[in-house]
Amino acid sequence: MSYTVNQLALELIRAHREDSSDANYVLTVEQWIRDALDEFGLETNWRAFQTTSTLVTVASQLVYKLPFAVRDIRFIRDPATETNLVYLTQERCALLNFDLENVSRPQFWGYYDLLLDTVPNPDEYTYEIFLHPIPDTIYNYSVGYQINPANLLTSDIIPLLRDHLFTIKAGVRAYMCMEDKDYDGAQAWRAIFERNISKARIRENTKLNDSPQMQIRDIPNRTDRRLARLDPNHFS
Repeated sequence: MSYTVNQLALELIRAHREDSSDANYVLTVEQWIRDALDEFGLETNWRAFQTTSTLVTVASQLVYKLPFAVRDIRFIRDPATETNLVYLTQERCALLNFDLENVSRPQFWGYYDLLLDTVPNPDEYTYEIFLHPIPDTIYNYSVGYQINPANLLTSDIIPLLRDHLFTIKAGVRAYMCMEDKDYDGAQAWRAIFERNISKARIRENTKLNDSPQMQIRDIPNRTDRRLARLDPNHFS
């Protein structure tokens, strides 16, 4: 079963034996859900909080504003050349004596500034990045983002599988107990929240597909034992 932010808030309020007709309290619990999701996303870099989109350059434009929900960039790839742009800071570019006014096909990117957004979220800060060299024409880059899960609306579906919803519930129950000054309960639920986040992190980092094993086909046959095809993740 999938939950919207509001549905999960009402379920937690009912489980906590609070009044679900109190609109302000419902809004507060919804915000606690967003906060718990934000913590979960920051701790695990969970795949539900990753997205890929296209960045289209403009000729002679150095700086580009990122979508407001973005909190980090995983990669910037140039599909035309099948290469990734390399991350560099402005200071590093200057130390390497790069011509920062050079106009050509970009090879590097870096964070430029943090600015207050105007559209569509005037109260949100967004990141800007710069490209080096400055684009000489239009390029279409594939960009992998880490996004901020805290921007879910009341009616939005929570982007987690069911086995992770209990983790979010535990985090919110900790907030609710803290509000009630039930510090023992808050500590207990917080411990469950943190323990489950740790389990999720371990499971995410030890996926079977990320650990290739030697296969029979990797061993040379009887007539040719000169070379074995070793796993490049472990041998070079």
